[in-house]
Amino acid sequence: MGLRAEADAVVAAHRAAMRRFAAAGVQSGVLEAGEPGAPPVLCLHGVPTSAFLYRKVIIELAQRGFRGLAFDLPGLGVADRPADFDYTWTGLGRFAAAAVDALGLDRFHLVVHDIGGPVGFELTARMPARVLSLTILNTLVAVGSFRRPWVMEPLAHRVIGPLWLASMRPRLFLLLMRRLGVEHHAQVSDAELLAYLRLLLEGDGRDDDGRGDDGRGDDGRDDDGRDDDGRDDDGRDDDGRGGEGREGEGRNGGGRNDGGQAFLRIMRGFERTAEKDALYRSVVGDHRRPRQVLWGALDPTLRLKPMGQLAADIAGVPAKTVPGRHFLQEDNAPAIAEAVAALVSN
Repeated sequence: MGLRAEADAVVAAHRAAMRRFAAAGVQSGVLEAGEPGAPPVLCLHGVPTSAFLYRKVIIELAQRGFRGLAFDLPGLGVADRPADFDYTWTGLGRFAAAAVDALGLDRFHLVVHDIGGPVGFELTARMPARVLSLTILNTLVAVGSFRRPWVMEPLAHRVIGPLWLASMRPRLFLLLMRRLGVEHHAQVSDAELLAYLRLLLEGDGRDDDGRGDDGRGDDGRDDDGRDDDGRDDDGRDDDGRGGEGREGEGRNGGGRNDGGQAFLRIMRGFERTAEKDALYRSVVGDHRRPRQVLWGALDPTLRLKPMGQLAADIAGVPAKTVPGRHFLQEDNAPAIAEAVAALVSN
């Protein structure tokens, strides 16, 4: 079996494992492991990932007596990618709150990573009494001073972003994931890493009318899900919003096979304002709930110093580290689950 066929099999198995649900008018999917009545631990992903990132973590959580859950945010994974969705952290946080209700989660423990941090902080600010504990993994808290890593910065620009995304052929994507994302290469196969790219570009593999992806749809996209010229034609500013903080309508009503266009809108929707900075600091520093900072010590994108240490200082707790790069869920899933269990028990 070739690498592409292996990746196809990984993606197909992942899609089949997800339970579909709807929240705030958006269809998405959730990965679950553990007994329904066990204490729930909700894990929020960032970019360019999806719930696939937590597939090992939720199993480890289940083995420790928890119910692990991870759902796809709009624009990523198998979730819908509506053109008129608000892909800012505010909009994604609003969806997360609706998803929590749709999944029947009353009180839960929260794990956040990457921009899942700001999204999770938005969620916590909306329902502070329902978030029992907070585990922070390689994310951003002090967003007012945050600068995107070099590998992500081009994606935030309307003209350059689609070109940069179009360059992400499998070989380059694998190289970047191995160099920046994963420390212990034996922990994850090339097929699993390519699954991230497939889920980013193709979602659940269905177009707006629900047809399977046969490699080239009626819209003239190639089998990698991108336009032939690789250009973005949404005409939006670099912040990814229209006049009211939303994308314009008319490109893709809710399809899940958009070639990564919704992902680009997320990248242009970062709200690096003083107001969000203050909000996220207040959530992370709230001493009324247990909280911890666990960092992949070898992350070359969101570095332990200053990013991890700053997050720990804001939380008022020591920074804990595990051997790993940015995607420490691939490097050290058992350590993450063990840290959550220890925080809850203490």
